Amino acid sequence: MGTDSVIYLRTDGNRHISTGHLVRCAAIFQALNKLGRKVCFLVADEDSRFLLEGFLSSAEPIRVLDKARYDCLEEELPTLLPLLSSQEKRPLLLLDSYYATPEYLRAVRKVAAIAYVDDLRQWDYEVDLILNYDLMSSAVLSEYEAFYRSASNRLLGPAYTPLREQFADCHPVFRDSIRNVLLTSGGSDPEGFCLYFLTFILESLSKEQAPCPFPGDRITFHVVVGRLFSSQEKQALIQLGEKHNHICIHEGLTDLAPLMKECDLALSTAGTTLYELCALGVPSISYTMADNQLDCAIAFKKAGVIPYAGDLRREGLLAVSEKIRTFLEQMYLLPGKREAAQDTMHRLIDGKGALRIAEALCRL
Repeated sequence: MGTDSVIYLRTDGNRHISTGHLVRCAAIFQALNKLGRKVCFLVADEDSRFLLEGFLSSAEPIRVLDKARYDCLEEELPTLLPLLSSQEKRPLLLLDSYYATPEYLRAVRKVAAIAYVDDLRQWDYEVDLILNYDLMSSAVLSEYEAFYRSASNRLLGPAYTPLREQFADCHPVFRDSIRNVLLTSGGSDPEGFCLYFLTFILESLSKEQAPCPFPGDRITFHVVVGRLFSSQEKQALIQLGEKHNHICIHEGLTDLAPLMKECDLALSTAGTTLYELCALGVPSISYTMADNQLDCAIAFKKAGVIPYAGDLRREGLLAVSEKIRTFLEQMYLLPGKREAAQDTMHRLIDGKGALRIAEALCRL
């Protein structure tokens, strides 16, 4: 592939699939841009365009494909294939979607090189490059390499985690006391967990007969309201923040890195955010509310890096909240454990994965 050929990033985001695909593609875009490559985003609809623009620093080429659906990629082929075929030099398409099919990949590969970001390992993908940045031991790495035997090139393991440039070359700072805690549910909060958990903590602090060892009245909880939160959810959180000066609501953030750096602990859904917190060295606990978050949460737990509080849909909001409260108490009472967690996280993820991916794409 020539250095002046186009690299297309095909991805989507919306209330149903949240924004994780967009975030990691934005990271890869930043790295490709640094290498001087021509890049164009391809999305299925205006919702995806709107969300993607929030993760980019300036107006970048984003094309909404005609007759496209995020959950049925094959319907866009009559529009996509002529676009790819019209390029003077063979282009590259990086696909980040859970709705890929063998038929789609084969059709695209006839007119372009294709790379695929995979989290699910549904089948052996016949692509020019496969990317899977799951946490894995050397034994598991061999298993992944055997599974992806049809891919011409393989980028496997956490060294290839695609994080935006603000997470590279970071040096975690340990603070003796806990003052700021981050609470994020990603782009949306369909289970209403943020509001529930904050109310749960406030009630725990008010029970004189059973005071909480975690001094929540001296801690500021920083709550991130994603772009897919409903207006009702936003308003309820804002009202709670207005009543309690140690609850701070952040709305419309496109870059969480500065806020993460100021926080001593984090409570987050599993996904790309956990990798970002590792790069910054912010001790965290995860929870889940969607099937595509489960493997990530369990992998971090098994690796002994980030504990897992459970799935909101199966275990319920109360059970998950109680586990998170226990985590907060332990981190407060055992600062040595918090410092050890910080060191383990940062050693696992160095924040340079997107550049490694971009360099590999340029070699195709």
